[in-house]
Amino acid sequence: MSGRIVVWLALWGVSVGVFSPVWGQPSVRMSETYHDGQQFRIQSRMRGNSKFFLKTKDRKQQETLTKTDESSVDYVERVLERDADGLPIRVLRWYERIDFRRTVGPEVMASTIRDAVRRLVVLRNGHLKAPFSPDGPLLLSEIELVRVDLFTPLLRGLLPSAGVRPGDSWEADGLALRELTDLEKPEGSLRCRLLEVRPEGERKMAVVTFEGNIHGVGEDGPTRHELEGRYLFDLDTACLRLLSLRGKQVLLDEGGIEAGIVEGTFTLAREPLNHHPRLSDESIKGVSLREDTDNTLLLFDDDDLGLRFLYPRRWRVHAKQGRQVMIDADNGNGILLTALSRSDTPTASQLAKESSEFLNGQKARLLGATAPRRIQENPDVEMFTFEVEMHRERLILDYFIVRDAKAGATLAARIVPQNARELRPEVERIARSVVITK
Repeated sequence: MSGRIVVWLALWGVSVGVFSPVWGQPSVRMSETYHDGQQFRIQSRMRGNSKFFLKTKDRKQQETLTKTDESSVDYVERVLERDADGLPIRVLRWYERIDFRRTVGPEVMASTIRDAVRRLVVLRNGHLKAPFSPDGPLLLSEIELVRVDLFTPLLRGLLPSAGVRPGDSWEADGLALRELTDLEKPEGSLRCRLLEVRPEGERKMAVVTFEGNIHGVGEDGPTRHELEGRYLFDLDTACLRLLSLRGKQVLLDEGGIEAGIVEGTFTLAREPLNHHPRLSDESIKGVSLREDTDNTLLLFDDDDLGLRFLYPRRWRVHAKQGRQVMIDADNGNGILLTALSRSDTPTASQLAKESSEFLNGQKARLLGATAPRRIQENPDVEMFTFEVEMHRERLILDYFIVRDAKAGATLAARIVPQNARELRPEVERIARSVVITK
């Protein structure tokens, strides 16, 4: 844990109740502005304890499931682009550390970002964040780690819009509420209050406390947040430097009854940088920092299945069952990918015959077909297509057979014609990327 965070935790011992305003003290302005190329170092720590109340099958008793979440994050960041309000919407990050640890009973699950993709570009669209790496495809778990991390420029919503004196208070805006709670449409208020202005070394720091109750609907359903915390704002560098937060989140069921409680602490240390070698102009020369169809691909890599492939973000790995992976897109489009041994991998002709027999059994009407053809070598990939009408629905069925020296796979794609132009090239790209590792 960094020294700044240790010092900041000690500030919790300062009681708000002992403060008395110093009348006549001049007002101060707390505002942050950003410019392209600006750099920061951000360190954060989080710890949360959760209890979920589960009904037994007979619904007469209640069981409790507990879990503990911890995270440690340390990265440097460079502003690449801002919106009309001056807030960053594209930043470059280099993660020195990003570790997440979840403990449920005796089970411990740990997540991090692979060393090969610790350089990330993070895009912000309103409250939503989407990372990609210019150095390689990301796992979905790596995207989730970054997505839930705090986007510090949005903490500008905790700052007052005008000058304030010790004792003055104001309401945090919706940007800060959404970022602190991850609620789609937060309701309630977070009241901020300037406690004092004091020297910290050679700098002047404004000490601000905040507290409030926020409710709304998040990814866990209806929920209520009870928050209290404080932050230090550096008046000389116009930068929110330190933030500490204690929170309680109450999860509600459809009837408004408590279904779970999450309690935790979060601390954040932030400092401006003049120059970091990982963010320099030299380090990014020739690097694509704009998203495209290549650098936004996702990586699926499953050691148990012995299967690896790339896929565009509009597709979702829906389920795994045995040696099969189901991949879905919107509008009923989908892929069934099956990993096989070399001896069990059919030839294109065998798979075409089996598929034709299956379609006949389903009373499908054949509208067109293409003969098997090889589209790639090493690994060897063949494909063929049936266009059918089945259950009053017209479909394009693309089949691929992947084979290398030791193993193979089949891929069957169900595409509705109105999405064929966009999705069929993506399905073929998925098939070409399949690697059987076991």
